[in-house]
Amino acid sequence: MPLSISSRRLRELARIARFIASRYSLRNKCSQQYLANCLEAQQKLQRLIDLEKICTSRGWRTAGRYVRRRLATTLREIQRCTDWQIKSLNENGPDFGTEQEILHDLIALEGEFEGLELDKKSMYLAVITPPIELEGILLGSFKVRLNLKSLSAESVGGYEVIALEPFPAKTNSEVTHPHVRARSLCEGHAHAAINAALRQGRLLDFFQLVLGVLSEYNPSSPYVSLDDWYCVRCRDCDDSFDPADGYVCEYCDAATCDCCHHMCHCCDEVNCHSCSSQCAACEEWACATCVENCVSCFRTVCKSCLENERCPACDREIMEQEEAEEEVESQPLEESPLETSTPLHPLRMGEIAVPA
Repeated sequence: MPLSISSRRLRELARIARFIASRYSLRNKCSQQYLANCLEAQQKLQRLIDLEKICTSRGWRTAGRYVRRRLATTLREIQRCTDWQIKSLNENGPDFGTEQEILHDLIALEGEFEGLELDKKSMYLAVITPPIELEGILLGSFKVRLNLKSLSAESVGGYEVIALEPFPAKTNSEVTHPHVRARSLCEGHAHAAINAALRQGRLLDFFQLVLGVLSEYNPSSPYVSLDDWYCVRCRDCDDSFDPADGYVCEYCDAATCDCCHHMCHCCDEVNCHSCSSQCAACEEWACATCVENCVSCFRTVCKSCLENERCPACDREIMEQEEAEEEVESQPLEESPLETSTPLHPLRMGEIAVPA
């Protein structure tokens, strides 16, 4: 026992060890309950088999279908209990960690890690790792938080890896370590060892294994490689690039690569492809504030090409139409045939000549 641990702290660690041992004992009781449930299900299965034989011999077809459905449900229950027991026997080892063994692990953790704490309300045990640095990139310290509820559950292994001073990858803010995404650690080849340590109550081994994964870099399976850690992702094409080689959209502040950015030919602002529009008239690219829709054809036109709120083609067409109308209005009207100076004969007007 390290001399630096006070008697008060030792009593506190003893209480933590007792609490954790109680969680493992619940798992042991759970295992015994599974065995009892399995035996009960087997007895139920035998009764259902006898009932199914009776239904078949007497021709009770409806009752027979009902019994067969219950048979299938019971068989699935037996299979579930059996699979869990086989897995538990293969992975747990001979015994769970005793209270004294857990206390020894906690004392060792106290000397090896900082911030050993137990939160009974939230049901977690946590330690803080030393600062992690991989290939010159300082990722900071991590809190490894073990969910104690999982120690008595069917699937052991509920824990989180939380960055205390996060320096995430530029392309994904949830990746705080090449092998940590959304507080979940990619254990890789250490998965079996970490799972066995948790099932057997070897807490010191568990935290050391997690620290070992965090302290090493596997370039074959990172969420984000260290080579791309400082890179950003283009909003338009989703490719990653060095920020020094890209641009920032002045309209939405998104990162955009050299291939996807556009410079507005009206105001010279840099925009991403999503915030830019191509003028239907001059086919140049312009930002969202420098384009409008033609009131006639509704096509997108830059302000440099816009005339009378219309694109050049529509404006020219309307101007030609107005000129044609003005030309028609300026021409003199032709005289009507009824207004001719030639006198009309009375007979042609429907009048009857009366002799003198």
